[in-house]
Amino acid sequence: MNNTLNKVTETTVTFISVAMVIFHLYTTLFGLFPALIQRSIHLGFALSLCFILKRAFVKNKLRIIPWYDIILVFLGLLSSGYVVLIYKDVVEDPLLWVGMLDKVLAIVAVILILEASRRAVGCTFLVMVLIFVAYAYWGPYFPGIWAHQGFSFDVILQILYHSSNGIWGMLLDISSTMLAIFAIFGATLTSIGVGDTFLKVAEAISGGRVGGPAKVAVVASALFGMISGSAVANVATTGVFTIPAMKKVGFKPSFAGAVEAVASTGGQIMPPILGAGAFIMSEIIGIPYLKIAVAALIPALLYFSSAFLTVHFEALKFGILGDERAALEREKVFKSVRILFLFVPIFVFLYFLMRGYTPSIGGVYAIFSTLVLFLIFIRPPLLGESGLLNIFKRICLEAGNTILEIAVLLASAQIVVSLIAMTGFGVKISDIIVSLGEGNLFLTLILSALVSIILGMGLPTTAAYVLGASVLGPALINLGLHPLVAHLFIFYFSILSTITPPVCAAVFLGAGLAEANWLETGINAVRMALPAFIVPFAFVYSPTLLLVGPWPKVFLSVVTSLLGVFLLSLAVVGYFKWTLPLWSRFVLALGGIMMIVPGYISDLLGFVIGILTLFLVKPKDKGFFINKGGV
Repeated sequence: MNNTLNKVTETTVTFISVAMVIFHLYTTLFGLFPALIQRSIHLGFALSLCFILKRAFVKNKLRIIPWYDIILVFLGLLSSGYVVLIYKDVVEDPLLWVGMLDKVLAIVAVILILEASRRAVGCTFLVMVLIFVAYAYWGPYFPGIWAHQGFSFDVILQILYHSSNGIWGMLLDISSTMLAIFAIFGATLTSIGVGDTFLKVAEAISGGRVGGPAKVAVVASALFGMISGSAVANVATTGVFTIPAMKKVGFKPSFAGAVEAVASTGGQIMPPILGAGAFIMSEIIGIPYLKIAVAALIPALLYFSSAFLTVHFEALKFGILGDERAALEREKVFKSVRILFLFVPIFVFLYFLMRGYTPSIGGVYAIFSTLVLFLIFIRPPLLGESGLLNIFKRICLEAGNTILEIAVLLASAQIVVSLIAMTGFGVKISDIIVSLGEGNLFLTLILSALVSIILGMGLPTTAAYVLGASVLGPALINLGLHPLVAHLFIFYFSILSTITPPVCAAVFLGAGLAEANWLETGINAVRMALPAFIVPFAFVYSPTLLLVGPWPKVFLSVVTSLLGVFLLSLAVVGYFKWTLPLWSRFVLALGGIMMIVPGYISDLLGFVIGILTLFLVKPKDKGFFINKGGV
């Protein structure tokens, strides 16, 4: 709970958060309300919490809610609640205003959503919406291909507020169902201390190895990413432990910050529970979430293999050993009942998915399984600081804070997406990219990757993916790509924007925690994640990396890609069991890229290049060898 709030405000926040959690659990289990009602109640909760918890100005630390925020809370409830009353009219005739009150509340709703997003994530959406509203209104005055028929403010407001294609569209639907449940799931795990279990398991697996703390960071962030879905949240949660530990054993601050940023970013592509963008992708392309998770498995393996190997070779380079105590604690950790809290909820979730239930239902039962384990093994008292009621309160407060950010973010993104669809801007961008690519798939992919990274600058990855999908998806699909392949390509580069300078949120935070130069940290992060920039191109040209195709071919692609990642990691660090000369690093990088891109000839050539290069640079003096331990 925010310690700047007084008792009355805390009680209000607790009441709203508890009501929000109960609302989402109840509707998931016993049936959702009609779409507009479900989404408007969800947004009403989120706006209320946002204007109570998020101050209009950063320096404002008042313990009471300012009078103007009380008014905004009331207006948020009114503009959202009014949709509950008129939803039948909206469904029957979206473009018919019921009265002047509709227009006023439409303007109020848009302004409140933009102000809420400004408080939550900055001015990005405010600026984007103003630009697209101007574009929608003055459409006929734009030159050439950018011109369109234009829309009056009445029509713009009607589409945004008075239809299911505006504010109350698909993104808010996902927010009010699946994402809300997973926010509660994450809050449940965090509130009962499972975050600490993630770190202990990571330490047991990797702590006793060469470069142990850095490998702990990689494993912990991969595990934690399954519940957070946010690179910045991953860095903030695990980085406060792992970054100081990495620095303590001898890793450079900029390298320690980069390890945490890269590993935390990869948490969003880690099956079986990927980030929020995967749920949105499932809705956009109509492919079951489980199929997306399966397809993302090998790319995630390659991503984390790269991070793990880069850490290992960097540790060998500087002689950084693991902590032997972590190896001694391994058996103790895996025999602890706490390990059940890590794996049982995930197995429960997967069980319901494989039985054909929705991710929301699977998420609810994963929550219940966590609470049952907690009651059986921890046996908390009913009251007190560690009592059951206080823990439930913490779960609701944590979930409420997460849900409010998701809801206002996606409501803002939905406004932008609606305006893009209304004006045909997405189609125009798609046509331009295809035209610039001149039908060349590779050039079009390069352009799409750059646009995805640019769109992701300063935005959470969920929003970056949504905008990228609306603008770039049609262009890639029109070139013959399967929707899953096209959207995974966009998804990956939207995620990689968090570690790609000049605007790279995960790197900024990692560098701050490590007290390192952010640009140096960003360069290290890009080097470490280099295979991740190549893998999306590889699975576009050969879906075997998405586990599509004959199993022998899939197996060969996976093995050769892992070898390619190995060569790239050597090239990035410049050290194997001896220091590698600069020329050999370029050659090894070429061989690694050739092996990651599936193809018999390229695989064979890459393998030969790698072996010959390592043989040629192998020192004759055996004293050059340093045996510090295995991976």
